[in-house]
Amino acid sequence: MKTQILAAIGESELQPAAALNAALAANDRVKYFFSLLQLALDHAEHPGHPAATLERERIACGVDDPDLDSAVASTRKIGKACRMQGAEKIMARIAADMGLMAAPALAAKPGEFTNRFKRLLEALPKAEEDVVEPNVISAMMAAGHGGPDSLHRLVMDLHKQLNALQANLAEETLDGAAAYNLDTEDRPLVLAFMAGINRTAKLKFNHPGLATTATHAGARLIIQTISARPMPM
Repeated sequence: MKTQILAAIGESELQPAAALNAALAANDRVKYFFSLLQLALDHAEHPGHPAATLERERIACGVDDPDLDSAVASTRKIGKACRMQGAEKIMARIAADMGLMAAPALAAKPGEFTNRFKRLLEALPKAEEDVVEPNVISAMMAAGHGGPDSLHRLVMDLHKQLNALQANLAEETLDGAAAYNLDTEDRPLVLAFMAGINRTAKLKFNHPGLATTATHAGARLIIQTISARPMPM
């Protein structure tokens, strides 16, 4: 994983847009894996309930592994632990994607994120033989700011930093959206999106507003709205 992180940091120095797009794509995959784990643990507690597949979410974030679609339905309690199909592989993928996601932030603000990133990644459970401890997973994905630090909270903070880096990288502003690396056909779509944002802007009243970034990554146009105050991922 260290090699992946160093490679990504090197890319961020040479190609900031490419590194940021890779980091944002990794964020999407991490969010998918987190949701998969949460749903699997819930299904183990309530095996009689219908099991979600998250197939649409898996495809949307670019994870090419159809076996994961049955991971939730296959999860069963074994004592106080759970056996989840593919859990060991999921944890390894989370670690790898966290490296890609963190790379631009580590390069920009190493003092703020490096020790925290290392500590939380070292605490990531391995899920050997696809066995996970529900209390460990719950602690890992706690999102509130009142308790101990968590990997989920780190993901939220890294995402906020990536959005700030995106805004600094903007090549143009389209009706309020900070945009970079867009194709010609992307611009009308961004403008249409911003028309909707601006039409409803008055509904926020005195609450903090939204900032919007837009970029083209791979075959996808990615438009994100970022709250002025931290929000759950």
